[in-house]
Amino acid sequence: MTFEIRRAEKSDAPVVALLGRITFRETFAVLFTQHEGELSEYLYHTFGATKIEDSIGKLENRYWIANVDGLPVGFGKLKFPSKCDNLQAIAPAQLQKIYLLSEFISLGLGAALMDEILAEGALVGSDDIWLNVLSSNERAVHFYSRQGWISHDETTFDIGSQSFDFLTLHKSM
Repeated sequence: MTFEIRRAEKSDAPVVALLGRITFRETFAVLFTQHEGELSEYLYHTFGATKIEDSIGKLENRYWIANVDGLPVGFGKLKFPSKCDNLQAIAPAQLQKIYLLSEFISLGLGAALMDEILAEGALVGSDDIWLNVLSSNERAVHFYSRQGWISHDETTFDIGSQSFDFLTLHKSM
């Protein structure tokens, strides 16, 4: 099995959008068992191909695609600059997404995507990178902890009629 991580281009928007929809549903559908319509609405608005294409085209956004044996299985996104409340950073960046199809999580692709994102953060001059992670997503919280991310704050996000608690983590560059 071989894998590759490469920068995404605008033409990759449909692949990124589909990966976003599938991976989000794989990970979080259990939280929407009584709110399937709200999940579908969120996925439609968040992971539309046109929206992703526009996002890839913005100077502050950088996307990567992870491929295994030539098949796209995940993606990552960095936003720079991106301010974070109460974070004492001069040039903060935000790791907005690392999403992998569940079948490919244990292959080290998350760490490889993280390495690419951190390298890009350093390249653009970021002194600190932050992210939000669902506090009940123990696998993700553990992954970030192993990678040296530390807790900064807590916040709440609403999707439809539901509220979710998130941890804000950061990593100094």
